[in-house]
Amino acid sequence: MRDKDKEYLQNFGANLKKIREDKGFTQAQLAIDSDLDISYISRIENGRISPSLIYLTDLADALGVDMNQLIDF
Repeated sequence: MRDKDKEYLQNFGANLKKIREDKGFTQAQLAIDSDLDISYISRIENGRISPSLIYLTDLADALGVDMNQLIDF
């Protein structure tokens, strides 16, 4: 993986975590509401994986935000 890709994933993960915490969600709550595994959310927030577009919409819906907010960092 290229360095800029790693940086992008880390920035995305940090932004997701900030939004989640600002909304008062734990990872467990977000996992339940988005129907995703908690370990998957953890890996996203730690910049280890790149979520698919479908999962991004699931996360945005669960957090009650526009998907653009997830990628605005």
